[in-house]
Amino acid sequence: MESYIKQNQDLTPESYIFSSKKGVNSPITRQQAYRIINSAAETLQIVQRDENGTIISGEIGTHTLRKTFGYHAFNNGTHWNY
Repeated sequence: MESYIKQNQDLTPESYIFSSKKGVNSPITRQQAYRIINSAAETLQIVQRDENGTIISGEIGTHTLRKTFGYHAFNNGTHWNY
């Protein structure tokens, strides 16, 4: 799996952690994020596919990742004030 994480030390608060190869300081698309997450899940054998390549269990998307992060952050005492 190709790494999309920036490797240089010239990061600013405005920099994207996962940057696109299409342009300077532009983010990857949500579709690309989904493909990266599911590729990692398949490598870890979380996602299972049938003989046709259709996901039959363990589908992980960007929203799943976001909700899981929020759940663990909340349980560990991280609270945001808006």
